[in-house]
Amino acid sequence: MTSVSFDTLKFANKLKTAAIPPAHAEAEAEALEEVLKTNLQESRNGKALARLEANMEKGFAEVDLRFAQINQRFSEVKGEMRLLKWMLGVIVTDIAALIIKAFF
Repeated sequence: MTSVSFDTLKFANKLKTAAIPPAHAEAEAEALEEVLKTNLQESRNGKALARLEANMEKGFAEVDLRFAQINQRFSEVKGEMRLLKWMLGVIVTDIAALIIKAFF
C-alpha cells in the first residue's frame, strides 16, 4: 500500500516563519500528521469494507440463484407427486374393481 509522506519539521518551520510560536507550530504539525495518518487508515478500512461488501453481495447473489434452482426443482417434484397420486388412485380403484368383480 502507498503511504503519504508528511514532513512535520518542514511544516513546523513554515509556521514558525509565519510568526507562529515554535511550541505551537510543532504541536500543530504533530496533530496534522496524526490526522493524516488516521484519515489514511480510515480510507484503507473503507476500501477493505467496500471490497468485503462486494464479495458478500456476490455470495448472496449466488445463494439466491441456488435457492431459485432448488425452488424450481421442488415445483417439478410437486407436479410429479400429483401425477403419482392420481396414478395410485387409478390403480387402487382398478384393483378394487377386479376384487369386487371376482367375488360377485
